[in-house]
Order: sequence, then structure tokens, then C-alpha cells
Amino acid sequence: MDRPSSFLLILAMASQSAAQGETTAPVLTMEPPWVRFLAGDSIILTCDAGRSSRSKNYIWHISDRGDIPGEERYPIKYASKNDTGVYKCKTTTDSSRSSTPYSNTIHVNVTEPDGSTTIESLPEILWANQNLLLRCNFTFKKEAIYTFFKEGSRLGEATVFVGSGTFEIERVSVEDKGRYRCELQFVNFTNGPIYSSAYTFVDIKDLPVRLSVKPDRPKDGDNITLSCECSDSDACGSGEYSFYRNNSLMNSDSVSHNVYHIRQATVMDSGWYHCSVSNSLTHTAKSVEMTVRVPVSCPDFFSVWGNSTFAIGARARLGCKSEQGTPPIHYLLSRDSQIIDNRTVTNARRGDFTLTVMSVADGGLYSCGADNGFGRMDQCGQPMRLTIAEHTVPSAGEIVYAEVQVKRKADGHNGKGAGTIPGKDDYYVTYATLKHQKMERNGDLLPRQEEEDNSSDYGEIYQNVRRS
Repeated sequence: MDRPSSFLLILAMASQSAAQGETTAPVLTMEPPWVRFLAGDSIILTCDAGRSSRSKNYIWHISDRGDIPGEERYPIKYASKNDTGVYKCKTTTDSSRSSTPYSNTIHVNVTEPDGSTTIESLPEILWANQNLLLRCNFTFKKEAIYTFFKEGSRLGEATVFVGSGTFEIERVSVEDKGRYRCELQFVNFTNGPIYSSAYTFVDIKDLPVRLSVKPDRPKDGDNITLSCECSDSDACGSGEYSFYRNNSLMNSDSVSHNVYHIRQATVMDSGWYHCSVSNSLTHTAKSVEMTVRVPVSCPDFFSVWGNSTFAIGARARLGCKSEQGTPPIHYLLSRDSQIIDNRTVTNARRGDFTLTVMSVADGGLYSCGADNGFGRMDQCGQPMRLTIAEHTVPSAGEIVYAEVQVKRKADGHNGKGAGTIPGKDDYYVTYATLKHQKMERNGDLLPRQEEEDNSSDYGEIYQNVRRS
């Protein structure tokens, strides 16, 4: 087959494939998928025509109204009886005038509320944190199943033998504001009619009282003022104010009845606080967590390993610790009054700094400071002078050889028997040198831990050297 013929065949196949794609009918869905809607419900119809990248035009057909151009979704925000009908859809593309077949059909049935059924909400004026009572009333008092809805979503149901059906929502919030309705069906007539009320709007006012704390970030020794502020004079009026800490009532010692004072606060005053005002109703403010912060104390500065002289190549570990202060605590390490490192600790009081000695210039006068946002203590403690020895830390081979020689001396060897390293003379290695080398290889161990470790060769070597 020559090239032009191949090209024409491929083009014909592509055209046929496109034509087949356009003849696929879309799928129509409805949310929520109810058989019957009440006037005021929200409905969304979706015309799903697949995920083709080509632009589509949507056409909706509603009963005898003909074709109506639209979008992929057909929303009905507040349904009415006029929205009742049979819905279907189809699509066309920008590149073709032909359209797909119609989708499946969906029947939307919207009914008006029955005049014999009503819903009421109590209390009429509703504040946040109060309980909302919904009552569904019907003209005839018979055993029935009452179902309650918010914005079309089912909340719950109750079976009542005689009287009205009720549903309670405890401690409402502003998010519970909206439209509510109810419906009922007689117990002995499960296939009988369903009676629905109209929607009623329930408004919920936000809390009229609020607790404020000044200063908002109190520290140890501060005088703190708690104020219970009311935004609605009708709700609060000349009501009685009460203050609570961790749900325990406190006695106010201030002249103003809506203010509580804490003088020279301590950490013991930290906790959850709220206030309330009681008039015809009791309104309670949201709880506020108050933490009394403690400024940091002057930190202690020390060498974790106990020494202040280090060889080039060795590691120095320096500790900084404030005995008081609310975490997190930010520690600062300085050399000759210049900050060279910092770290923050949250779950411990001590912050450690590990330095690798690179040259004699790393020596100097070291100090540490602390800051937690409520107080800063810098260069207040006793500084430490680090001295750098000009000799370097022995190499790994020299350390091993030294350990072998000390071990052999402890076993009574003269250094000239089997196992001696040729070309090396025996030499004396002090306990302090071995201990320093041990710390260099296992820097996280403290000296006292090493001295107690008698199960290793190091422990045996240390003990032998110490006896010598």
C-alpha cells in the first residue's frame, strides 16, 4: 500500500472513531436520589458525557418545554411544583453539529407542603450552646412515624402514639442555622400518604459573652485581669456574673462584677477559664486556656565530660541548663562574646553543644545564654575557658597499638614475644589518655559510665592501667 492510501485510511478510521464517540449517550444522575421532593428542597441533575478532552455543549430537555442550552450540571436550589417533570440531556461538540442520543430519563416530583402538618422550633430566640427543640404537629392525633430534616438531609425520626413528634439538638452552634422541616406517615398505613410540613428557618445567635485575658501572655508575677464582656444588653441586662477555673467556681474579689483579678500570678494559676452571666437565661463564654509563663533563670554552663582541655581533632561537649523557665527554651553558645551556635529544647531543660576542635583558634572564653520569650539571660553565669593542646588526637592505628601494649603489659608480656607489632617500641599510655580516646570513639558515654563498664576490653585495660 502506498503512502497516500495509508494516510487516507488512517484518516477515515479516525473520522469513524470520532463519529462513534459522538453517538454515545450521556448518563443522567440526580442528587439526592429521592422519589419525591418537597417544595424548597435542593436538587442537582448531572449530565455525564465522559472525559473527552473536546469541548462539549449540553442541551437539557424538560417535559414539554423543549431543548434548553445549559451546563453539565442543572441545579435547582429551591424546588417548587413548577420544577416537576421528566428530565433528560444530550451533548454536541464545537467541531460537529451532530449530537448524541438523549440520556436516560429522570422524573422529578415536587409536592407542596400539606396544610395539616406544621413544624415549630423552640425557643423562638436561640443562642449558641442552647438546646433546639423541633416539634412536628399534625391535625389528627394518631400513631405515626415523624421524620425530621435539615436542608433536605435526614436528622432522625421518632414514633409517637398520640400527640406531636419532637426532635432535640443539644448545644447548638452557629453551624446549625438553617431550614428545617418534618414529615409523618401513619404506622398502620405504610403504603399510605406522607404528610410534610413547609420549611421553617431557624436562626442561631452567637454567644453574647466573651472572656478576655490581659495581658494575653502573662508571666510569673504579673497582675492578670479577666473580663467577662457582653455584646447584647438585652441578653445580659443586670445578670449575675461568675468566673470559673477548670470548671470550679471562683469568688470575685473586684468591685466590678464582670471583672476578676489575679494578683502576682504563679504557675499554679494556669488553667482553663470561662465566665457566665445569668439573667432569664444563663450564657456561658467559650473557655480560654491561660498559661502563666516563667522566665528562664541564669543557665549553668559546664563541660559534659568534665575537662576543659582538648586536642586538635577531639570533640568537646558543652552543656547549658536553666533550672527555671517555661519551655521551649532557646540556648545560645558564645565564644569570646560572639554567638557561634544555638539550639532549642522543648522536652528537657538541658541543651548540649558538640564542637569538633579544628585548630588552636577554637580555644577561648565560652559562655551560654537562654531565652524563652519571657526573659533572656545572656552571659550571666560563670564562663569557661577552653584550652586547645597543640598535639593532635592519635590515629586509629596508634590507639589500637597502645591498647594492645597496655593489655600485654597487664598480662606480664615484655613486648618482644609473639603478637608484637614490628617496628614499634613499647610505650606507656596513661589511664586518662585511654579514657579520652574512649570518649572520642563513643562520645555519648559519660566518664562514670565507662569506668563502670568492666565487661569490655576497655574496662579491663582501664583497671589494669589504674592499678599500675
